[in-house]
Amino acid sequence: MLISTFFIKSLHLQFFITTLGGGIYMEKNIKLFKLYSLLTGKFFVGTTQVLFLKFKGFSFTEIMLISTITGICSLIFEIPSGMLADRIGYKKCINYGLLITIIANIIIIFADNFIYIVFYSVLTALGSSAISGADYALLYESLNKVGHSELFKDTIRKINSIKMYFVAVVTIFSGVLYKVNEYLPFVCTTVIYILAFVVSIMFTDVKKTVNEEQKLINYFKLSMSAIKDNKRLRWLFVAGALFAVLFLNQNILLQQYMDDIGLNVALFGVIFFIYNLITAFVSKRSGKLEGIFGKHTKSIFTLLIAVCFVVAGICRNYIGIVFLSLCRISIATINPIMDAEVNEQIDSAHRATLLSCYNALSTVADSVVSPFIGITIEELGIFSTYIIMGLASIFFVFYLLTEKFGIGKN
Repeated sequence: MLISTFFIKSLHLQFFITTLGGGIYMEKNIKLFKLYSLLTGKFFVGTTQVLFLKFKGFSFTEIMLISTITGICSLIFEIPSGMLADRIGYKKCINYGLLITIIANIIIIFADNFIYIVFYSVLTALGSSAISGADYALLYESLNKVGHSELFKDTIRKINSIKMYFVAVVTIFSGVLYKVNEYLPFVCTTVIYILAFVVSIMFTDVKKTVNEEQKLINYFKLSMSAIKDNKRLRWLFVAGALFAVLFLNQNILLQQYMDDIGLNVALFGVIFFIYNLITAFVSKRSGKLEGIFGKHTKSIFTLLIAVCFVVAGICRNYIGIVFLSLCRISIATINPIMDAEVNEQIDSAHRATLLSCYNALSTVADSVVSPFIGITIEELGIFSTYIIMGLASIFFVFYLLTEKFGIGKN
């Protein structure tokens, strides 16, 4: 009932369908994008990936190296894939990216030595790179085509909200599936990605890039100039990279935390279910939080993460899980703001390329830090790691506060 109501009533965009061409594109792509978003979450593997790879015999350092390898490959693939999306169309890149992701998931299911992790990481990076600059560009340009790009932030909030409700319902079974058979979570996730691929085939590109005859090297130079000439965009790129370090590792760290406090793996899905409900509930209402805290929103909610990390590291028990759940409020609030602010600074001709640059920097930052996080966990334990990351987050708050004094603005 929730999902059907969402498809009929959410976003309140139907009254914008006023022109035959752009209106039809927007209506079709927005509806498909909702379903596409529902089907592209990590679902089952997001809560059991660490346990699965440990079951396969890999060390925690090797598991964290997935992020490093993925980051290096993203540095290679992200920008070219964004340029490709701007030239051949967003739809094709999304199609290719999902297909490659499906192949990567199949490989990790049969992994029995480190070389398989390498292949998995490379293909994951390639698939993610093909998608990352293209999908949000498709959504933004679908709105922009009929003059309503200002709805992007609110659209993302509502899509993220229903996505997290859906993910919450699905992931509650992840721990149970893992108990039945360790391979089931990855198998089920692969099937869902296949469905997402089918949906992506039905997308319609809202435009073709006009620079198809332009040499790639010249196109790349123009894109880099857009970053060089925009101080605000550069500030957002660095902030996005730092947020990525905080956000992308939270599921992995939480799995280790729950394992170390002796929580039954069958309850992992329940915990993530609750966390996803929190994210979904806040996502739809994060605009109100932004209205309350204004330009201080990112700083305040980063400080919330810092406090929760430190408290969880000190508690070392079930109370820590309660505090870590509050981090989901920060994620749900900050992500739409960052996505909208970055898109507002980018022109249509280079949108996918610059979004890929933004995503590449975020992935690389995470890949550089992830091995150190893995080593810290193995040497000092998950509790000390949370305290260290919490204290580091406080320094990040000072960087965010530079925006208040105009340092991050044009």
